[in-house]
Amino acid sequence: MLQKNERLVLKHLIEHARASDSSISEKVGITTQAVGKIRRKLEEQGVIMGYGLLLNHNALGISLFTEARLQLPPELLDSKEYRKEVFDDPCITACMRQVHGEAHLHVIYAFKNINESNTYFLKLTTKHPGIKIIDIQPTTWDLVWKLNRTDAFKRALEEE
Repeated sequence: MLQKNERLVLKHLIEHARASDSSISEKVGITTQAVGKIRRKLEEQGVIMGYGLLLNHNALGISLFTEARLQLPPELLDSKEYRKEVFDDPCITACMRQVHGEAHLHVIYAFKNINESNTYFLKLTTKHPGIKIIDIQPTTWDLVWKLNRTDAFKRALEEE
């Protein structure tokens, strides 16, 4: 359970990840040294895993996001090698194991265009012929309404 000052520092960092300890100190009302101590503690405990960079997808040429539900053969479902392959795949932005239903994985991919997407899925099913694509839903960046986790993090930090 996080202490009150830890929650205050985290709430500020969620909104301003690059904020200095002194600026957080002014906003939160505790000393700069206390903020530094709290930040280091939360980093060491793994609560803070890093500080991110927010980029414009379109400016980098990523215009297509594809949501896919995949059914895996048993040898891939529990394979550490396949998990590493998924983790290392630069096209995969999120991959979640399904608890129920026909699909085993729910995956979000990012591509430059529909041709890159089509080529990717052809290679995927060629490399792993046992993978069954349950469905694929492509969308463009301008149709993504929300893609962040900060609201969920802020809600989790609210005191009961």
